[in-house]
Amino acid sequence: MKKLIYFIALGFFFLSADLAFAQSTKEEVKKEQEAIKAEKKAAKAEKKAAKKELADVKKMEKQARNLEKAEKKLAKLEQKASKTDAKRARQQAKYDKAKRRGKASEAQLLKMEVDLKKLELDLVNLNNDIVEQRRTVEKLRY
Repeated sequence: MKKLIYFIALGFFFLSADLAFAQSTKEEVKKEQEAIKAEKKAAKAEKKAAKKELADVKKMEKQARNLEKAEKKLAKLEQKASKTDAKRARQQAKYDKAKRRGKASEAQLLKMEVDLKKLELDLVNLNNDIVEQRRTVEKLRY
C-alpha cells in the first residue's frame, strides 16, 4: 500500500511539473505572439510613413513642375507684351507721321487709328494675363 501511495504521490509530482512546464511554455508563446504583433504594427506604421513620404515627394515634384511651367508662360507673356508694345509704338509713329504730312486719306487714318486701338487692347489684355500669371507663380512658390 505504501508503494501505491508512493506511486500516486510521484505521479502527482510529475503531473504538477508537467503542468508548470506547460504553463511556462504557454506564457513564452504568448510573449512571442505579442512580440510578433508589435513587429507587425511597427512594420505597418513604417510602411505608412514611407507611403506618406513618397506622396509628399511626388507632390513637391509636381509643384516644382507646375512652377516651372508657370514661369515659362509668364516669360512668354512678358515677351509678347514687349513685342506688342514695340509694334504699337511703330504704328503710332506711322500714324503721327501720316497725320502731320497730310498725305494719307481720312479712311487710311481711321484704319490706322483702329489698328492702334486693337494693339492697345491687346496690350491691356496681355498685361492682365501677366498680372494673373504672376499671382499663379507666387502661389506656387509658397
